[in-house]
Amino acid sequence: WSSDVCSSDLNEALGVLRELAAFGEQGAHRQLCQLLHDLGRLDELRTMAEEGDALAGWLVADLLAAQGRGQELRALAEQGNPNARATVAAGLARQGRAVEAGRWLDVRTLTRILLAHGHAEAARRHATSLADSPVPGDRLLWARVLAEVGERESAVRLLTALVADGEVEAGEELVAMVVAD
Repeated sequence: WSSDVCSSDLNEALGVLRELAAFGEQGAHRQLCQLLHDLGRLDELRTMAEEGDALAGWLVADLLAAQGRGQELRALAEQGNPNARATVAAGLARQGRAVEAGRWLDVRTLTRILLAHGHAEAARRHATSLADSPVPGDRLLWARVLAEVGERESAVRLLTALVADGEVEAGEELVAMVVAD
């Protein structure tokens, strides 16, 4: 917020948003949460989260991470906050600490994070269960892992099989892979 916004104006705006949110106005609720986040009002967001507000809980984790409050973020993750769990896992994955990251996330999410951070071999070690999964999305993710570790032919075969089964996203992936060459 710019310095020309007077504290009383800000408090008035927050008050109006709180009232509208209390009446169930979702847009006001989102604006209130975002404004509290932008202002760094962690305590107020925390109170809202403790009262069951999922958006506030998500933003608490984001604010803790932004403020470098890792111990509090981990504690929140241990309490089950999904954003805190994902944030902790992403940080560990960026550091190449895949085993620790795996403690916080399911195999699919962990695999995506590891791939996004350039840890294809670690993704492969954690994602082997996806290869034989009956879920097409799992096999699509496995094909991405194979492509990233240099097993392009295996990835193309798997994607081709998925396309034959009618998986549109696999076709898009296959086309992207061929165009990239």
